[in-house]
Amino acid sequence: MNDWRFSDPQWIHLAWAVFAVTGLLLWLDHRGNRGLERFLATVMHDRLVHRPTSTRRTWRIILLAAGAMSLIAALMRPQSGFHEIHTPRVGARLMVCLDVSRSMLAEDVAPNRLQRAKVELLDLLSYIDQDHVGLIAFAGKATVLCPLTPDFGFLRTVIQSVGPRSVPRGGTDLEAPIRKAL
Repeated sequence: MNDWRFSDPQWIHLAWAVFAVTGLLLWLDHRGNRGLERFLATVMHDRLVHRPTSTRRTWRIILLAAGAMSLIAALMRPQSGFHEIHTPRVGARLMVCLDVSRSMLAEDVAPNRLQRAKVELLDLLSYIDQDHVGLIAFAGKATVLCPLTPDFGFLRTVIQSVGPRSVPRGGTDLEAPIRKAL
């Protein structure tokens, strides 16, 4: 079954430009030959002017036009039929590092930064499917509160219970959670 179609058929209109430019190049080549014949005697052409033969120049222009038409055909994206390929879904492994230092208790966003980050994490879980997600809480030290797991119910419980007391040391050390995540 030959079900040929083009994904982007609007590119065919460029063919008119290719035809126009090809015609112009052929006309200019022919005109240039006549001008040279008026300026020089036919005997002197071979001695003074090194040009490819007229046939060779015409073929170059035709091949240039064929290349441009091939480019247009490629831009049109020809397609034939379809077949489905079933590939297994490979889940991602995502370790989330959550800052639980006391600076996250600032109330510049409602109700505070930490609660807002928890809401965003819970919202993120609704978009993730068949993936493994873990949680690392950090301040002055990083602690894995939830290893990589597909159990989002447990992860939601851990996210809701996390706070500044989840990590034994205060401060903000960004290197520690990255090393733990790796």
